[in-house]
Amino acid sequence: MRFIAVTTLVIAACSSHTHAASPDAAPTVDQCQATFDQGLDRACASSADCMLLAHPNCCAEVEIGIAKAGQLAAAMAETTYDSCIGAACGARGCGGITTAEDGTYPMTTGQAFVAICVNLRCTSTVQ
Repeated sequence: MRFIAVTTLVIAACSSHTHAASPDAAPTVDQCQATFDQGLDRACASSADCMLLAHPNCCAEVEIGIAKAGQLAAAMAETTYDSCIGAACGARGCGGITTAEDGTYPMTTGQAFVAICVNLRCTSTVQ
């Protein structure tokens, strides 16, 4: 009976213990991306207000649309992202092609990435 009481106490203590995130835990790709996105200015009134920024993911690049007025903020956000994403991606050995934010990429001669303003927000596509 004594063994059962001690076992029950140990199980109860273990199940009520919460584990804090390890300070050495690598960030996730989603955490890196969320921090990056918060540092961007994407506000626009027209496509003339937007420009492209080559933004790496773990395997390739994404051409994203940002506000021309937010170039400095984007550079700072990219620096923070670069220091985060290396730990998040690790050694994947993957490759990919550069895409626009909508997932498109140039498929024929003459097509190119462009920054556009959609619903007052800079984004990218291929035209």
